Amino acid sequence: MLEFNKNVSDHEAQAPSREKPPVGYYVWKILKSQVTNSKAGNPMWVMDLDIAEGKFAGYYTKYPRIYRQVSNNEVGQEICATIVQRLAESNDSTFDTKALDSNKFDESVCTGMLIGGQLYEESYNNKMSRKVKNLCSTDYALSQNAATDNPVTVTEDAPATTEEGDKPPF
Repeated sequence: MLEFNKNVSDHEAQAPSREKPPVGYYVWKILKSQVTNSKAGNPMWVMDLDIAEGKFAGYYTKYPRIYRQVSNNEVGQEICATIVQRLAESNDSTFDTKALDSNKFDESVCTGMLIGGQLYEESYNNKMSRKVKNLCSTDYALSQNAATDNPVTVTEDAPATTEEGDKPPF
């Protein structure tokens, strides 16, 4: 039985003091990386992520943000290949560049690596959910001031392509 030194009604309710990270770009640490199957049975790359730098480092250690990318079609394959390239750019001292010249990639080697990405909020079933998208190099994330104590708030999504038709930097 839980005992109090005075009546429960005499205690002043305390609001949680844990400040949430604002939406924006951050440098993320990959806590776990694996390929699994989606509910439809398609191969999917899944990464558990936590903020690696700045004021909010370690915020999502207990409940990591999950990034999922289906890789069963040409677009998904292109996105996954781009993520591998961004991992190489962000982890040049630990990344085996032979993976860039192969049609196979061992996703488990990503555990512990860093990557940039955008934290955003979306409404799902009338509840706000925080997710990660737009994986990018850590340099790009840092250029967005995300790892500082005053992250830039991103109010709109980055375009899928630039006006010239080139891919964005992530």
